[in-house]
Amino acid sequence: MAPEAGMFMLVDVSGTGLSGEEFMRGLYASQRVSVMDGAAFGRSSAGCVRVCFAADETTLDAACTRLRRFCEDLPRRGS
Repeated sequence: MAPEAGMFMLVDVSGTGLSGEEFMRGLYASQRVSVMDGAAFGRSSAGCVRVCFAADETTLDAACTRLRRFCEDLPRRGS
């Protein structure tokens, strides 16, 4: 039987003004949430990060809260 969903997602972070690598490093440095630079998967994935959902719901909820906090703390583009 095929799984209903995958455990990875590429998320476009280019709207933050950061590269995938900058986003990845900043997120880990400030929130201790680890994602992977999408550029590792080729040029078409540059500007993205890969998020893994292979964790329990409590861990995912906490990571999402910290991810949101990181994004809210980013300087607004064009500001």
